[in-house]
Amino acid sequence: MVLVKKRETEKPKVGQMRFSKLVSFMRKVKPSNGRLVVIIPCFDEQKLLLRHLSFLAAQTFQEFDVLIVLGSSFPHKELLKILKKKNYKFGLAVAKRSRDTGSAGGFFTGQVYALQKQYDYMVLADVDCFPKDKRLVKRLYALRKHGYVSPKTVFIGPKAKTIIPPEKTRAAYTSVAQYTLLSASLVKKYGLYYFPVYMGADDAEYAERIKEKRTFISNRVFHPFIIGQKAYSSPSVYWAYVLNTIAVIKSPRRFFLNIFRAVFSCLAMVIFFPSCWKRLGSKAFFGMLCLSFGKRMFKKMRTDFSACIFPSPCFCGKKPSQIKYRQYFAPVKAMFFHAAAKAIANFRKNALFLPSCNDMLPIAVGIMAKKAYYRQGPKKFLLISDNSNIAFHLAKLIAYAIFLPILLAIALPIVIIMKITNQPKTMHFGLKQ
Repeated sequence: MVLVKKRETEKPKVGQMRFSKLVSFMRKVKPSNGRLVVIIPCFDEQKLLLRHLSFLAAQTFQEFDVLIVLGSSFPHKELLKILKKKNYKFGLAVAKRSRDTGSAGGFFTGQVYALQKQYDYMVLADVDCFPKDKRLVKRLYALRKHGYVSPKTVFIGPKAKTIIPPEKTRAAYTSVAQYTLLSASLVKKYGLYYFPVYMGADDAEYAERIKEKRTFISNRVFHPFIIGQKAYSSPSVYWAYVLNTIAVIKSPRRFFLNIFRAVFSCLAMVIFFPSCWKRLGSKAFFGMLCLSFGKRMFKKMRTDFSACIFPSPCFCGKKPSQIKYRQYFAPVKAMFFHAAAKAIANFRKNALFLPSCNDMLPIAVGIMAKKAYYRQGPKKFLLISDNSNIAFHLAKLIAYAIFLPILLAIALPIVIIMKITNQPKTMHFGLKQ
């Protein structure tokens, strides 16, 4: 493994956590071809990775390198055989992490490599973020002097529908991990990706930390739209993301919004939802109070939902109302009022949710509905709530109305104190030994 040799007269450079200590394997597949490196973490998505590389191979500008940062359990030998047969013109290196550090650790590892190899610029790219625009890399590199450049993200929704964020909200929805170019000097000023967060909110924290103005270009990248949908396709992962956000994001608006969302949802899960939801709601609530985040928290949040998944919903012959919310990039206030209106309209009715981008909607309706399911896929329905017994349901509603303000009054000062005393220090992260 080749590391950049420091000059004797130089002071130790930033990013000196040795790359060799972060990886168990490193192989150059194609020779280096420029001062720009595209960093692509990849846990186990080989098909996505190869498709991603095919779009890079079609770029009109090829004077760049690609570093693939594999997960610690990735079977790299098969991938190397495939890559060696490819006629890529860009430089290509493959590294395999020595331990599981999540997507945040993948970008951190790539940035350490970029600094030690003295690249001038780096591009951060999710493995499922495709550079279909053939002039994308050329345009990013042409504006490299700005130091902080992002393309327009086009999200792919259900049934391959393309969704483009409004111009006024583009910065909020275009992640730094969606082909954002960063100069090495910018990274040395603000630090590297905060890998202790493991996965989720890492990109939002990094964008919040970098105070420079971001330059946006009209060239596009394409990324799956999963905002709000992960809440019911992977509930444990979603709530781990929420706890990460509460712990590391400093924006007061997002902080108070997420505290309310967590208390509102966790109490609903404990009172109205089946046992698997009750366990998740309890873990999420106490995790929030402790300001838990990162890999250890992810493990604690794992909850088995197999007992709540059915091949078909059971509504005792009564047709449910089908509910979905596809107003992408709607303001949070609009999503909240829509959820409240739907909850009232479906009081003591059966409800079937289709994939939605409003994560509060199934919670709100699940509180009020007689019975509610979420359609995860073909013959895969997740039971949200079963309030068939009207007397118990009314008693639960009264208990919820009593305990919601009490828990908010308890949780808010505790989490604020935890934020003040235990807020993770992310500025300049990774720049000191």
